Amino acid sequence: MKKLAGLTIIVAMLMLFVPGALSADNGEEILTLDDIVSLAEKNSRQAVLDDYSIKEKESYLKDVEESAKQGGYAASAWGFYNNKIKVEVKPMEARNSLEIARRTKEENLKRLRMDVRKAALEIYYINEELAKENKLLSITEEKFDLLKAKYSTGTVSESQLADAEYSLESKRDAIKGLEARLKAAEMNLNRLLGLPLNSPAAKVQCSIEYKAPDGYDVEE
Repeated sequence: MKKLAGLTIIVAMLMLFVPGALSADNGEEILTLDDIVSLAEKNSRQAVLDDYSIKEKESYLKDVEESAKQGGYAASAWGFYNNKIKVEVKPMEARNSLEIARRTKEENLKRLRMDVRKAALEIYYINEELAKENKLLSITEEKFDLLKAKYSTGTVSESQLADAEYSLESKRDAIKGLEARLKAAEMNLNRLLGLPLNSPAAKVQCSIEYKAPDGYDVEE
C-alpha cells in the first residue's frame, strides 16, 4: 500500500458579493483564497484598532526620545536617578511597548488568515457532504416509492415499509442538519470578511493534489 508523504490543498473561491474580481462565464465573481484573505485583512476591525495602538505608541516614543535629548538637572542623587529614568528607562519601555503592539498586530493577522482559510474549507466540505447526501436521498426516495408500490400489491410487509420510511426521514433530517451547519459556516466566513452576516453565500471550489515533499519517494 502506498504512503502519501504530503498533502497540498489548492482552493478557489467563487464570491457573488465582491465587486472587482474576474468574471466566470455565468457572470459569477471569481476570487482566489488569497484574494479572500486579503479582503478579510482590509475589512478587519481589529487591524484598525491595532494600527491605532501602534500610532499611539509611536507618538509616545517620539515624545520620550525628544524629552531624553533635553536631559535634566542632576545636581542631587534624586535628580540623577530621575534623569537616568528619563534618558534611558522611559525610551526603552516605549520601544518595547511599540514592538509588542506591532507583534500583536501581526499575530492577529496570522490568526485571521488561518481562520479565513479554515472557514472557506469548512464551507467546501459541508457542500461536498450535502451533495453526497442529496444523491443518497434521491436514491432512498426512489426505493421508498418502489416499496410503496409493492406494499399496495402485498409483496412487502408493513414493517419493511416502515423501515424504509424511517430511513427516508433520517436522510431528510441529516440534510437539514447539514444545511444548518452550512448557514452557520457561511455566516462565520462573512464575519471574518467584515461583511454583513446575511450577505450572499460564498461558493467554495476546491481541488486537492497529493504531493510528496522534495527528497522523499512514495514507498510501496
